[in-house]
Amino acid sequence: PVRVLRDWLRVRGADPGPLFPRLNPKHKGLPLDGECICRIVKQALSQGGRERLVRVLGEDQGAAFVNRLTTYEARTQGAALGLKAGGPDHEALQFFERMQREGNAEAVAVFRQAWGERIKEELGKASAPAQVAQVVKSLLAPEGKTRILRILGPEEGNRFIEILYNKMQQTG
Repeated sequence: PVRVLRDWLRVRGADPGPLFPRLNPKHKGLPLDGECICRIVKQALSQGGRERLVRVLGEDQGAAFVNRLTTYEARTQGAALGLKAGGPDHEALQFFERMQREGNAEAVAVFRQAWGERIKEELGKASAPAQVAQVVKSLLAPEGKTRILRILGPEEGNRFIEILYNKMQQTG
């Protein structure tokens, strides 16, 4: 560990600031945020690093760390997911579907919760009835309904769609 830290300090330099700053010229010197760290670790894990991590940390701690990372990513991906299909959401949906296939119920639940909070946030920003109606219309568009059913499943999804139709009638 000492040798690795010395090697890192040669790369980082002796300037004052965070021990692990961003090295990107655009953000040079700024501290790494949670998203940066998640991306770095995710990349390392995708390159066979999971096995190394488990060897270094041990089976229990390694698995717990990977689980925490997955939960963090589920929250990040769910919060970033738009209200209807299209655009850069493909990666978030792939992540969600992979978690479903792998049976990671915790990550699926965290993703759903984060997406629900995103919807609440969008509705909270809408101060006039017409703005609320616009958010609801986005969710009730064909691609929005497909997304709801894909994420929540048929039973919960159809219940949520029904709630949205009721909301639409209330807003006029």
